[in-house]
Amino acid sequence: MPSIPLSAQAGSLLLLSGAVLAQPQPVMGGLNDAINSVCGQFMMLLPPLSILLVVLAAVFYGSGKLMPNAEFSNKATNMAAGALVGAVMCLIIVLLVPTIIQSLTNGPVSCGTQTWG
Repeated sequence: MPSIPLSAQAGSLLLLSGAVLAQPQPVMGGLNDAINSVCGQFMMLLPPLSILLVVLAAVFYGSGKLMPNAEFSNKATNMAAGALVGAVMCLIIVLLVPTIIQSLTNGPVSCGTQTWG
């Protein structure tokens, strides 16, 4: 049984991969579905997380004011500020993700229950 040279094997693999990659519709459709799925997960996860971070910031700040030690009070205040920054970042991400995805995919974006574009 004759063996096939390595260069011929590599060439046939290259041609096969080119034939697979030359079909943009199914690949892009799957990519758009995956991006919309990730966007929907962002929309379901980040708003409740931002609410939780605001509540934690209030608890941190209030507990810091109850402590007699100034060092612990300052640490609690810094933790509260960090939690508020995290909540604001979550809200900014929620507001910008659909716009960014719409500009990347050049089509309508369905994040969760809403559709943009």
